[in-house]
Amino acid sequence: MKALQQLETLLPQLRQQLQQLNLNSANWQIHDWDTLTPGLKQLIQSDQITSAFLYICLVLVVTFSILNTFLMAVLERTREFGMLLALGMKAHHISLMVWLESLLLTLLGLLLGLLFGGLLVLYYYYYYGFSYPGMEEIGAQFGITGKRKNKDSHKNISKSNYFCYPVLKPKFKEG
Repeated sequence: MKALQQLETLLPQLRQQLQQLNLNSANWQIHDWDTLTPGLKQLIQSDQITSAFLYICLVLVVTFSILNTFLMAVLERTREFGMLLALGMKAHHISLMVWLESLLLTLLGLLLGLLFGGLLVLYYYYYYGFSYPGMEEIGAQFGITGKRKNKDSHKNISKSNYFCYPVLKPKFKEG
């Protein structure tokens, strides 16, 4: 977005420089991409809105399914909680126990998801690579083939990358 905003401020300057060069304005004109393809901006905005809507729907479905799972786990244990209350356990301790169990299950699911998801991506990248269709000509100028396979990708990943990336990610976005 930053580059698009800079382009909007740069366009009048370019037109002014073209006039200062006294070039025939009939042969030379400067247009931005919005005037050349007016529907493209609307298409991009429509795609962004649709993607955001689908992402929000996906997050809501996953959130409610997780909440439903935890709710059913608690409701199925009402007799167990009643027995714990009868034995003298305080209600806030039972609540704390449920919260800690939920936190433990969440962290365990997160770690297993990261582990298996990361292994799946590394496996796919190792054996199949990633395809960049239509980029063969441009990539050939830089020594990049149309299909990237990296048999040594596992050597480039150290244990510290898994811990440093979440910490350094906000720093990369700033720069």
